[in-house]
Amino acid sequence: MYTLIASNGECEQIEEMNADVSFVKLETNDTVTCLDSFYLGVHEAGGDIFWSTNQTTPVIAIWQTGTYWVTVSNEFCLSSDTIHIEFDPELINLGNDTAACESFEIELNDEFDTYLWSVGSFDNKIRIDSSM
Repeated sequence: MYTLIASNGECEQIEEMNADVSFVKLETNDTVTCLDSFYLGVHEAGGDIFWSTNQTTPVIAIWQTGTYWVTVSNEFCLSSDTIHIEFDPELINLGNDTAACESFEIELNDEFDTYLWSVGSFDNKIRIDSSM
């Protein structure tokens, strides 16, 4: 509740007003995920919900890369938010197939917890010394 006391020097008037600010905010930011599905939700929606997927629930499950939006409306206003979700990104790129006259080494960055090469190695690097 907001209260205003106004005076013109001779009289004073008091006025009160209730005000609600309605807005929608998705519970996460743009995301890249390795999961098979991802849940999007609005917190404390307080109105009619409409997703770009034509769903009207506070939480939806998605399975495809794309940009999704949600709109929440009540009798006073309309508010929207948008998010981009990317599924199954390319995490490692070994480069093009290669033919070489001498052995060589491939080394990946060490940002992953585990590695498993087809030759049984668990290291983030491998020496290539013959055709498989």
